[in-house]
Amino acid sequence: MTLITEKQKRKYLNERRRVIKEEYPYPKMICFENLKKYCGIVVVKDIEFSTRCQHHLVSIRGKAYIGYVPNNKLLPGLSQVARVVEYFLNPTTAITQEDANKQITDFIQKEAKPKGLIVVLKAWHDCISSRGIKQRNVSVLTSEIRGRFKDTATRDEFFKLLEVE
Repeated sequence: MTLITEKQKRKYLNERRRVIKEEYPYPKMICFENLKKYCGIVVVKDIEFSTRCQHHLVSIRGKAYIGYVPNNKLLPGLSQVARVVEYFLNPTTAITQEDANKQITDFIQKEAKPKGLIVVLKAWHDCISSRGIKQRNVSVLTSEIRGRFKDTATRDEFFKLLEVE
């Protein structure tokens, strides 16, 4: 068995990042004019993703749940929200779930400027299920919250909307 040193891992990750930047240009988030001044919560849920753990280079699979309260001027295109998740969490990248969650949130906040934004990632890490502790059904949840979602009532409404089928 060959062990990978930290230096080799960093070199590999830096090379992957360089290739990814060439192959996957930074996403554009198309927003539409909020003509009707919609001010409720918009939820885009069950956005599937697959990426690699930055520490162990094994698979991470999961779903993203994104809620936002649009501003009075812009409504992000719904498919654009999924594209942002796909950009930051694709099979060719190696990233921590926490970093990806923050990057997705920062990007949507910068581009769409919503009054409130919440991004929740739920993922299953092969580094938990296939090595070390070897627990099969452990999922990891992370969240980033901005603006109106810092208010408990708005956050509760988002989680209630996630339960709707």
